[in-house]
Amino acid sequence: MTSNVYETVRNVGGDLVEQVILTDQFTNKKNRRSQTYRIVYRSHAKALTKDEVNEVHKQIADQLSDFYGVIMR
Repeated sequence: MTSNVYETVRNVGGDLVEQVILTDQFTNKKNRRSQTYRIVYRSHAKALTKDEVNEVHKQIADQLSDFYGVIMR
């Protein structure tokens, strides 16, 4: 699943994604897994607004949810 997350983030975010890091993961007794990622957004052309970053982040979250059933918390 981790490689799917990296691939999706890079495909959707494109050049605005500078870095994707898996910072934490946990598996509970029912084998349900939680993962925390840090995504660094950066444009070499201009300063990104909060709205621009939020829009890309929402697109990434929607795609992860649609294709892999990821639940964002």
